[in-house]
Amino acid sequence: MPRTSSENCPYDIEYRSQSADEKVMSEILLRRAYRKPLLNFDVEPDDVWIDLGAHIGIFSLYAVAQGAKCVYSYEPNPESFELMQRNVRRNRLLGAINPSRVAIVAKRDAPTMTLYVPTDPQRNWRASVFRLNKSKALETEVKTFNEVIRAHPDATAVKLDIERAEIDILRDPDIELDNINKLVFEYTMASYAIDDIERNLTSKGFYVHVQPSTRTRYKGNDGKEFNGMMDKVIFAVRDPDGCIRKAVAKRASKNVVRAKRSVPTTAAA
Repeated sequence: MPRTSSENCPYDIEYRSQSADEKVMSEILLRRAYRKPLLNFDVEPDDVWIDLGAHIGIFSLYAVAQGAKCVYSYEPNPESFELMQRNVRRNRLLGAINPSRVAIVAKRDAPTMTLYVPTDPQRNWRASVFRLNKSKALETEVKTFNEVIRAHPDATAVKLDIERAEIDILRDPDIELDNINKLVFEYTMASYAIDDIERNLTSKGFYVHVQPSTRTRYKGNDGKEFNGMMDKVIFAVRDPDGCIRKAVAKRASKNVVRAKRSVPTTAAA
């Protein structure tokens, strides 16, 4: 398998050529999709992250490269999980990155569930506990989000990319986030779900910012380009006194004034 590294993540990363791995690497390492300067949102030194939907470990490796103290990485797809383990071992990061082959849901009735893994390599990141077209069914260990949070009381930040399972998790009024200061997750869900999630997270002391999706061109490590969509990304930052919300609103107001001033006026006839 080919291997790569980047300026933002100098570790040696093994990936599957001509697969979704290249898209995920482009989003996280080159476009830095989980970074938002407007909110001062990024991986910071001494962060402890929970990476849900860790895929082959790209975000986990990026987080450690940016100074995170450690990452608890959960990935249920056995092929992606095996590759993540190899990437962690190759870079001698076991302990800094702690992989678990477990699916994450809001509620569960049993210790295992059916996992649907796409057979198309261009969609290999999309393993889901929800039925998918053109997929194979596997049995996987499952835990609830709150169980994971309780297992890692030192965690301060969460990244989620778990293919629709995040909807029920983040809408749950009983979600446990007492020690979490920031969350980031991608979504392709209906707007009503986003409204529910925003209300729920806001009620728990977070400021929520929605980054719209964009159509873009990706370049694989073989140099070939392909079309794709960068999913919408939601950032949630602990904001108990409303300072972040006020700062964002003030900056937006200044941008509106600046835009109005830049509009040319039409001379009177």
